Amino acid sequence: MAVALVHSVLFSLALGSARGDSCLTISQVSYSCASTTCDGYMAHPPSCTSSSKCPIVMILPDWTGLDGYEKERARMLADLGYVAFAADIYGRDTPQQDLAVWVRAALAHEGTSDLFMTKIQAALSLP
Repeated sequence: MAVALVHSVLFSLALGSARGDSCLTISQVSYSCASTTCDGYMAHPPSCTSSSKCPIVMILPDWTGLDGYEKERARMLADLGYVAFAADIYGRDTPQQDLAVWVRAALAHEGTSDLFMTKIQAALSLP
């Protein structure tokens, strides 16, 4: 059942927005992660409120960090009725649009899965 649901969501993402909801609530969420401040990206439909809960999906970025790709996927998931949170795994303002900075940021996590997992746990711990 879970595999079918994931497949269905991925198929819908591949085709584009199912609902086409252009009135999404978008916000930057700052949180403490390891020894820095991380800035995640949250998107959800207006129907998701404290009294009307929606399922949550966390998006982890690839090695280039949180950029337009992850933000677009968050909006697509929100169009499907999810609260979508794209986590920041490097920290505020890192990496920039520069390959050398991306490489340094990614290598800071090499061989230190504890640092990476601490940052993921920080994102998971958001209220």
